[in-house]
Amino acid sequence: IYTLSLHDALPICVSRVGMDGSTSGFTVLNDKGELEGFEVDVWKEITKRNDCEVKFEQMPFSSLLGMVSDGRVDTVANTLAPTEERKEVYNFSEPYLYDEQNLMSSPSIQARTFKDLDGLRIGLVPGSVDEAFINSIEKEYSIKVKRVYFDDTAMQDVVMGKIDACVQSQTIALEAIRRFGADKIKVANADRKSVV
Repeated sequence: IYTLSLHDALPICVSRVGMDGSTSGFTVLNDKGELEGFEVDVWKEITKRNDCEVKFEQMPFSSLLGMVSDGRVDTVANTLAPTEERKEVYNFSEPYLYDEQNLMSSPSIQARTFKDLDGLRIGLVPGSVDEAFINSIEKEYSIKVKRVYFDDTAMQDVVMGKIDACVQSQTIALEAIRRFGADKIKVANADRKSVV
């Protein structure tokens, strides 16, 4: 995970941090409508150590980078990975968490290899590393999936059978299994050889 900014160095007192508020364990809205989670705790500690105040701005994931670009937030902290395209525009912090992308599906999906994903409906968040993950699978295995775009995670749609699978980080995927149950959703292997 990284934070990003348009500036070479963040100002001493970053006040506006963009988050989606729906990334389990990292940025979620609590019962009081306040953001909480790992990313929130990190930024509270950063601002505390720099004698600053922070204002968290909650918005859909697909809006985060645009909000930095037009100056409505100073930075983003939202399990955001750098891509080559992003690095051309934004400055990323040093990584402070490593995670892998995985596919999640209903246990009824019987795909045993990535080639078996051909034609399946896969949920993706636009502007995220989900697309790069799916692009690499399509290219490497000469397949084509049906892309279904979401502003947020698509795990609930997998559970409800609206889509066949979704891309999710391993950390969040494991939380989804705990929350929904292994009888409702499963994680693909991360070794890229098998999806069961």
